[in-house]
Amino acid sequence: MDIQNKGFMIYRQKFEALEELTDAEIGMLVRALGRYAFGGEEPADMSSGAKILYMVMKPELDKDYEEYCAKVGRARRAREKRFGKEGQSDDVSSDINDDINDNINDDINDDINDDINPKQKQKQNQKHKQNQKQNQKHKQNQKQNQKQNQNQKQNADECSDSRSRSEDRAEHGGIQQTSSEVIERLNMAAGTRYRGNTRNTLRLIQARLNEGFTKEDLIFVAEKMSRIWLGTEFEQYLRPETLFGSKFESYLNRPDRTDAQMREEKQLRERYGSILEWGNGYDTAGSIADDGSNGGFVPVFPQ
Repeated sequence: MDIQNKGFMIYRQKFEALEELTDAEIGMLVRALGRYAFGGEEPADMSSGAKILYMVMKPELDKDYEEYCAKVGRARRAREKRFGKEGQSDDVSSDINDDINDNINDDINDDINDDINPKQKQKQNQKHKQNQKQNQKHKQNQKQNQKQNQNQKQNADECSDSRSRSEDRAEHGGIQQTSSEVIERLNMAAGTRYRGNTRNTLRLIQARLNEGFTKEDLIFVAEKMSRIWLGTEFEQYLRPETLFGSKFESYLNRPDRTDAQMREEKQLRERYGSILEWGNGYDTAGSIADDGSNGGFVPVFPQ
């Protein structure tokens, strides 16, 4: 034998046949099996009963040994392929052989246990199938849960989108209402015919509201600038893109007088000095300044 055998097995079926032998014959048989398994030595003399049982068990020893050698060969080739044929120390080779023998013996024992315990193997197979079914069912449940979660998320997203669209429509509707009211007051004050639902006008109104101004501020600017610019060269600028554009805040805080009035007012201040109060602004009857020397303003001095 090229490969040293580390043991041999007596299967259960043969062990039952041993009960028919005497203790001396059993000892004779075991010694003969051991010598053959470990050294290939054939027995010289045996009783007829032991000899018959030996001849029955010998092919099983040969079969086990062949399987053992085949497994050893595969394991060694795998080791050589991984580590190479050369460059291995004796300790490494010894460890490899020990690992090979241990793995082979484990495989042999597993095969033997499968042969000896068919009922146990059947139970293990049944348990394995049950575990597979449980795992498959678990995977199906996971898929169902994932699908339900996806559906719930999709429904939530759709609800969120619906709410967002509703809010957008409500907000857009509110902007349109505000824009319509502001432009209507501008048209009444300036005699224009602008529409409050155009994209540019809505954008301007929305921008001013986003800055914190109110609808009343927008109407105030539209009416005040109409009073100031009507009948002047600036009347052409009484339009949404001018009034509600980037200069809106300056128009909101502008004094409620025309440029000509403010120039005349400045001249009077320079002429008369400190003035605390003005009357109605103009002597419309012209009784005080018929010659127009003071521009029509009536200065009022502190009492």
